[in-house]
Amino acid sequence: MIKFHFLNVGHGDTTIIELPDDELMLVDFNRDIEFDDETAKELAEIYKIDFNKLEKSKKYYSEISKYYNILLDDSLTYLKENFEDKNIFRYIQTHPDIDHLAGFKALTENFSIVDFWDTDHENIEKTDFKNDSDEEDWKHYLEFRKNKKKIYYRSSNKISSNDQTYPYKIYVFHPTREALVDGDSKENPQPNFFSYLILIDYNGFKTVLGGDVTEKYWKDLWEWLEDNESAKQLFKDIHVLKASHHGRKSGRCGWEEKKIYKRDFLNWMNPENVIISVGKKPENCDATEWYRKKSDGSSRNVLTTRWYGTVWSSYDGTTPFDKEKIKIETRYDRKDSEDHIKQLAIPIKESGYTFKIGAQRCALKSGPFREEYKKGGRALTKNMWLKFYVKKTDIPEPFEVKWRVVNTGEEARLAEDLRGRIEDDKGFKAKREQTKYKGTHFMDCFAIKDGVCVAKDRFYVNIK
Repeated sequence: MIKFHFLNVGHGDTTIIELPDDELMLVDFNRDIEFDDETAKELAEIYKIDFNKLEKSKKYYSEISKYYNILLDDSLTYLKENFEDKNIFRYIQTHPDIDHLAGFKALTENFSIVDFWDTDHENIEKTDFKNDSDEEDWKHYLEFRKNKKKIYYRSSNKISSNDQTYPYKIYVFHPTREALVDGDSKENPQPNFFSYLILIDYNGFKTVLGGDVTEKYWKDLWEWLEDNESAKQLFKDIHVLKASHHGRKSGRCGWEEKKIYKRDFLNWMNPENVIISVGKKPENCDATEWYRKKSDGSSRNVLTTRWYGTVWSSYDGTTPFDKEKIKIETRYDRKDSEDHIKQLAIPIKESGYTFKIGAQRCALKSGPFREEYKKGGRALTKNMWLKFYVKKTDIPEPFEVKWRVVNTGEEARLAEDLRGRIEDDKGFKAKREQTKYKGTHFMDCFAIKDGVCVAKDRFYVNIK
């Protein structure tokens, strides 16, 4: 089996790949888990939040997440929880932008990297650090790469190990040496010019990882493919395309000629699924709509991490290739309408009270509940029990609470158990629930005083 984990890291990129030979591959790394200014402004507009007040605090995610119910994944935490005993067999730094390497120092302190792929840039000096940690990661990256990097340029030959062929095929189609020269500059560095663009083929299941390659070099690659028919055929009928540059127009695999925007490359690849790791809002375009449109007028599946959370794609390796065995899963199945989520029948009033709920877990419904489960923490197995309770508040008694359980995803929908109704408390300000369905679900708790909801909190639970 091969499995791709496209993590939702807010603004930036982390892709983890479980390879068929049981090795682990990592393409870029970002554990910033914070929104950039433009993303925060866009979401504030959607949720009618005063951005001027938000900007003063700079704690965008903590404030917006009160309304925005899509979890950001910390890449290092995700790796530790899912692959703690593994080395990283292959790490690919597609290009040296901070949103693709924030947290790199912590990564190397916690995981061993066997093969380190990088580009051969020498002149770029970074100054666009958001904090001291970014600068520390940059310096560590420069030191780490000195004697460890492997460098690849465009090649139509698959890359193999020294002594054996991998059970999958991996190809590098960008950068070229010319692109590196164009982008490797002290005065005007353009790392996107020489970003890696990779194609991975496992028994016919083909995935293209576009890095931050710009439209100029997508066009350059297309023109090169026109003269290299065998390589061009590799790009025919791709199953998953990871869109370049977070879906921005500048990174599309299309280009303008004589005032006509050419879609030849996209039409040739004809990807079944497009994954967009959304950072800033794509300028002057709706990225999802551009990628969704097929040449025959029908639509393809386009998933953005902003609204679907972390996305997974996998194939079990069946030969001959069987398209039906491809699995696409998301942290949040946004195909579910939210009509089933009931609203409080009383007013909600901002009060300024502190109100936090916690959860403790146990294998038995009867307890004892001693072990704390962190909000949005590691994925729990099914059939565990959780006791939710009011962990911290300064609301003066008397007050009551109400609860709302919301399940998401395919398993819960097929079981017709999405839930979402408002439930009364039984007088203990606590509620017990069993883990049943794969996915990320949440518990809402509302504090009611004098007939008004004076505070609320939401607690996420991950189930594998």
